[in-house]
Amino acid sequence: MCPLALCLQLVWASSLAAQSPHAAPAAAAQSAGDAPETPQKEARRRRPTSARYVDANADRVLLAPTAETQPAGTMYFSVYELLPQVGYAISNRTQIAFSGLGVPQGGFLDISVKSNLIRKRAIRVSVSAALDYAGGSDLNFAFGRAGSVLQWCFKDSCLSSLSMGGTVIVHNAPGIALPYGITMGLTTYLSDTTTLLLEYTSLMNAADDLFFLDFPFFFVSYGVRVRADPSWSLDIAMIQSLSNSAPSIGRDRATFEVLGFPFVAYTYRWGPHY
Repeated sequence: MCPLALCLQLVWASSLAAQSPHAAPAAAAQSAGDAPETPQKEARRRRPTSARYVDANADRVLLAPTAETQPAGTMYFSVYELLPQVGYAISNRTQIAFSGLGVPQGGFLDISVKSNLIRKRAIRVSVSAALDYAGGSDLNFAFGRAGSVLQWCFKDSCLSSLSMGGTVIVHNAPGIALPYGITMGLTTYLSDTTTLLLEYTSLMNAADDLFFLDFPFFFVSYGVRVRADPSWSLDIAMIQSLSNSAPSIGRDRATFEVLGFPFVAYTYRWGPHY
């Protein structure tokens, strides 16, 4: 025999469970003396586990993109080293982004659009286009970019995946072939707070140089992604050059000859899903 009060509580909880299967966990928690679940906690519990909902940087590896986009209605702010970016997902498949950096000697501006064409359990495909402008005291030029990414997901969530992409740079320099880039990126999910990152990036051209760039150059990047909440992600990585012609980005190349030079990227986002 159970005490009368406890028996009445059990009967009441059972009747609620019979009426609504979703009410059983909440009733059982209250009968055990737990506080009722807040709307915020309930929203997080019901949030999809797809990578783009739980990882703010799911739309890229390090330098290279994946085939994913941010969820519809998401506004996000990213910083790649010193380059800031602001973006907005106008739908579940399309996002736009604006990047820019101004310095006394010149500046850089990028406007890009990315759309997901295929989002299946194992395969995802996206296309992208961008307009860029770079200016300085002695040189001003504009160019465009067009690319596509094929992403293989190791699980339905796509928290671990392999992405392969290609990009063509369109410019107005006469008699010079269009530069093209090839990227491969691997994301390996370790826990709800940690993901390993590995990436290969190359940029090549039929000519030896274009404007101030010496072709070709190749990079291997590796690092870790940390997050404690779906609204933000932090990437800490090293980027190692595999070619003598790659830009050193203002750092002493000999100092980072073995490990590469450090790279940090951070994204914070807000919207109806967070």
